[in-house]
Formats: sequence, structure tokens, C-alpha cells
Amino acid sequence: MISSNAHKYPISAQCDILGIARSTYYFSCNHLPKSRINDEALADDVERIYRDNRCVYGARKIKEKLQSEGKQVSRTRIVRVMKNLGLTSAYTHKKYRKPGEVPNESEAPDLLKRRFTGYKPLCALVSDLTYVRVAGRWAYTCLFLDLANREIVGHAASWHRDANLVKSTVASMDANLFDVDIFHTDRGSEARQYGDR
Repeated sequence: MISSNAHKYPISAQCDILGIARSTYYFSCNHLPKSRINDEALADDVERIYRDNRCVYGARKIKEKLQSEGKQVSRTRIVRVMKNLGLTSAYTHKKYRKPGEVPNESEAPDLLKRRFTGYKPLCALVSDLTYVRVAGRWAYTCLFLDLANREIVGHAASWHRDANLVKSTVASMDANLFDVDIFHTDRGSEARQYGDR
């Protein structure tokens, strides 16, 4: 009643006439009772969202979708409805993954022994892979560093972290590889086949 007459009479005056505090009026405006979705309607909504999204959505994603439609439902309730309907998200299924082949598990001696100074040019190279976020994706880079002067003598970048990235780095070098006495990397899966020599 107060809201419908707010364009004609001040809210404070209406509250005084009705004998209620203005804070009570404003509280009731900001805390309107939420309409509760019954279980049948919720089950229909959950199943619809689940089917519309290739049957992969779980309770968290379904809750977000319902919120975007203006429906406030707890995750616990969605989980219960999904269980009753026999729906499971694609992420709860265990998937067998064939273990990747290890290119080289042979022991490689540590010729560097944490000695990083006192080398002639191209005598000792060190390398590692790293990743950076580029345009919302992970990009990977491989660098070869000459310990004689800390110069980068080889580099490559790729969207994929694989042995081809290391090979591209080797190909980018403008030096004679036979001059290299020590090539030191960690034992990451992409660099194992190149280890120390």
C-alpha cells in the first residue's frame, strides 16, 4: 500500500499515519519472501538443463544456470534431485587413460654439479620449459642458455608442450652442436630423451 501511494504521499508520512517505523518498511521492501520452487518443477528444470548441455552438467553448473534464470536453489537440493532422476555429471565418471610412453628412463649423470660459472662459450648449455598465459590460453616456451655469458642461444614457443618444442629449439640454434660438452636439463618428460651428455 505504501509503495503504491509513494508517488502521491511521502513514505515517512504514510509510515507515521500507519504507525510503523520507516526502517521496517524499507527492510520489508529489500527482503521480499522468495518463491520456493516445488520439487516437480525443479526436477523438470534440472533435467531440461542437463539434457540441453549434452548431459555433462553437474550440480554446480546447473545451480549457476538456474540462478541466471532467476531461480535460487541450493546445490544440496539439486544433488538430491539429480540422484532421484539418476543423472550424473560427466566429470564423476572415472576415465581410463593409457599411460604415456617414457622416451628414456636411463640414468643420466649430473655433469654440471651445480657449477654455473667458468665455462667457455657453448661448452655448457642449460635448458628448461616454462609456460605463460597468452590470450586466455597456455603457451609454452623452451630456452637454451649458454652458461659462459648467460646468452640465450636457442628458443622456441608453441601451444603444445611436447618433444617437438624441444626439437624446434635445437633447430633454432645458430651454433655447431659438436662444440657443446654439457647439455643440462631437468628430467621432464619432454626433455628426457635429450638428457646430459
